[in-house]
Amino acid sequence: MKKTSYFYLIFVLNLYSLSNAVFAANNPVTSHIGLSSTQTEKRAKDDDISKSIQSYEISALKTLIDEQKDKIASLQKKLDTIENSSGLNFAVWSGIILTSVAILLTTLGIIIAVFSFFGYKKVMNGAKDAAKNVSKDKATEITERLAPTLTENILLKLLENGNFDRIIQQAVEKVTYRGIEFSSGDMLEEQEKGE
Repeated sequence: MKKTSYFYLIFVLNLYSLSNAVFAANNPVTSHIGLSSTQTEKRAKDDDISKSIQSYEISALKTLIDEQKDKIASLQKKLDTIENSSGLNFAVWSGIILTSVAILLTTLGIIIAVFSFFGYKKVMNGAKDAAKNVSKDKATEITERLAPTLTENILLKLLENGNFDRIIQQAVEKVTYRGIEFSSGDMLEEQEKGE
C-alpha cells in the first residue's frame, strides 16, 4: 500500500512540474523574457531533472503495471486450477440439485400411485360390499313380501293339474292302513293297476 501511495505522490508532483514546463514552453515570451543566462540554465537543468524524474516515474509505473499483470495472471491460473481440480463448479452443482429434485418428484409420484391403487381397490371393494348388502336386504324384503302369495298360487296350480294326486293318495293310504299288509289280489291294488 505504501509503495502505491509513493508512486501516486511522485506522479502528482511530476504532473505539476510538467504542467509548469508545458506552460513555459508554450509561452515563449514569458519563458525567456527577463531571465538571465544562469536562470535559463537553471531552468534547463530543472527541465532535464523533471524529464528524468518523469521517465523514472513512467518506468516505475510500467514495472508496477507489469507486476499487476503478473499477479492477475497468477490469480487467474489459481482460479482455473481450483475450478478444474474440484470439479464442483456451478454447472455441476445445479445439475446435482436438478437431478435430486427430479428423483424426489419421481419417488413422490410412485408413492402417490401406489396409494391411489390401494385406495381404488378399497373403494371398489367397499362398493361391492355395499352392493351386496343392499341387494341382499332388498331380496330378503321382496321374498318375505311375495313368497307366501306366490308359493300359494303355484301350489294351487299344481294341485289343480293333479301333480300331487299320487303322492297325496299314498300318504292317505299310509295313514289309513297303518301297519296293515295287503295280500295279493287286493282290491286296492287292482284299482291301481286299472288306472
